[in-house]
Amino acid sequence: MPSQERTAQESYTFGSIDDFTGDYIPYSGWKKVGSSIPLSEDGLPIIHSNTQIEAHFNTTPRTYYVKWYLDQAETKLIKTSQGAIAYGAGQTLEAPTVQEIHDAGYETCSVSISGGQASYSIFTGWEKLPININPSANDDDYRIHATWESGNTVIDTMFNTNTVGNLTPEQLLVLSGMDATAKSNYQITDLIGENTRITCTMGADNNIEGTTLVSTPLRLDATSD
Repeated sequence: MPSQERTAQESYTFGSIDDFTGDYIPYSGWKKVGSSIPLSEDGLPIIHSNTQIEAHFNTTPRTYYVKWYLDQAETKLIKTSQGAIAYGAGQTLEAPTVQEIHDAGYETCSVSISGGQASYSIFTGWEKLPININPSANDDDYRIHATWESGNTVIDTMFNTNTVGNLTPEQLLVLSGMDATAKSNYQITDLIGENTRITCTMGADNNIEGTTLVSTPLRLDATSD
């Protein structure tokens, strides 16, 4: 049976299938060269001279489910779009939130400390937006992977020129993985104390009035929640 390789936008079916019986409709897979009407509708040609007949394929627009993975190996699926999305669409989809990642049982940051070295990894977002999805012809779904900021650092030199007011997320993450003894050994025991004040930017709006978020002392435990 003739076949035509699918593209990213469309798949192709030879001829037509009867909706009631599920059988191939005779001659629906063939048409005269130059015509777009299959012989099943156009009628069998009366041959008076050389006549060229070619395969006729029905086209079906391809759709894809969008899937968000936390890792490149695609072992940690976070979310799948509720419906299949047409090639080139996807503008209304929303990427998974940090809370959805946690609800799926995964962390968005990690730190490992050993031998004076700290290794860390911080979730920074998604590699692309689900807009104008454009998978390749061989794909059956459209996959989006998380992006991470990862690194290794020497603890001895990580905090020697910094004050509490400008600690980076990486430094705060490393601090969260150190116990009191480790902080004392690296002479950073008092870097963050009970009365430390840290300025936090809560958003990008600059036209709102000041609002009290916390009116009583609050202890932050540095967990991801």
